[in-house]
Order: sequence, then C-alpha cells, then structure tokens
Amino acid sequence: MSETSKSPTVRNSRFSLRNFAKATFWTMTCYVVTYCFCSGFGQYQPAQSGEIRWGFGMSVTDIVIWSPFEANWQKYTTSSGTQSSRGNLLGYFYSPLIRLDRALIHPTQNYFGNEDL
Repeated sequence: MSETSKSPTVRNSRFSLRNFAKATFWTMTCYVVTYCFCSGFGQYQPAQSGEIRWGFGMSVTDIVIWSPFEANWQKYTTSSGTQSSRGNLLGYFYSPLIRLDRALIHPTQNYFGNEDL
C-alpha cells in the first residue's frame, strides 16, 4: 500500500505520536539536566525531621539534608504525627529527583545517631 493511499487519520496519528514521543523525551532530558545543574551547586543544610521535639512541641534541628541550588523540599513529621512535605515551588517541581538524589548520592545525615531517615 503506498503512502498516498493511507487514510489521513492514520498518517496524522502516527505523526503526532512520533512528535509526542520526541517532545516527551526532550522535556524529560531538560528536566534531568537542569536538575543536575541545580544539584551541582547545591549544599547540605540543617533541617528538622519532626521526629524529635522540645517539650512545648517545637521540632529540634536534628538532620542535615541535601538541597539543590534554590530548590528546597523536605519530607517531615508534623506535630500531630502525620507525614507531610514542605518546600518552595522549585523544590516541589524537582521533588522526585531530590528524593532520588538523597537516596542514591547525597544521603540525609542525622545529628543524633547513624540511622537513615
């Protein structure tokens, strides 16, 4: 069957699927590359996990977490004991890569023990 005898719908759907795949690939590539740039200029910062609290309820600075440049995001325990997260817009945008980075390359350090958080 020649290219001209195919219906326009089939040709256009293949063409748009190919474009979608290319756009997805380049978007994800840019996402990872820009995160690597931010991570390259990142630093460890003191933070509160929420696991240790003063008697009046305020959490103690008990961990040191990796923070990519200008991207702050952290998982923590609230005073009621539930898990939550906090951060800025860039931190939430990169939060999947921040979690992966902290798990594989920049582990969280604990001030009061060696257990991993």
